[in-house]
Amino acid sequence: MRNHTLALLALPLLCFGPGSPAGAELNTDPALEGWWKLAGDARDSSSHGNHGVAHGVIYDGTFSAEFDGRKSCVEIPDSDSLDLATGDFTVSAWIRTDEEMDDIIGDVLSKYDPETRKGFSLGLLDNAGVAAGQSNRRHLFF
Repeated sequence: MRNHTLALLALPLLCFGPGSPAGAELNTDPALEGWWKLAGDARDSSSHGNHGVAHGVIYDGTFSAEFDGRKSCVEIPDSDSLDLATGDFTVSAWIRTDEEMDDIIGDVLSKYDPETRKGFSLGLLDNAGVAAGQSNRRHLFF
């Protein structure tokens, strides 16, 4: 069984903070299937070249990106190297949300094959606005 590693990513209403991995080097570890640093673009820094296409993403030049929560996203075309349903895999992301929110956060990463009806989704939910005395907790689900 081959282990896959996917380090990344982004999607609506999320920011990747300055704690993200830095450097411009290409990582040639064959187990690293994708590494999107978001350093001004959506290029894949792994050796697989799974470059993304950014839609409405704002880059601040510090290895982070800002998403509007509605239409902005990074779309990564399908690739055999991203067929993660064949074994164990790891996903890593640095995510920062606004402190006060009045809407759901949503998907961080998802991959789905409609033909086989297999896939996964990684997202965030929050409890904003539930009750005045309740904390504004965030929940990561897979």
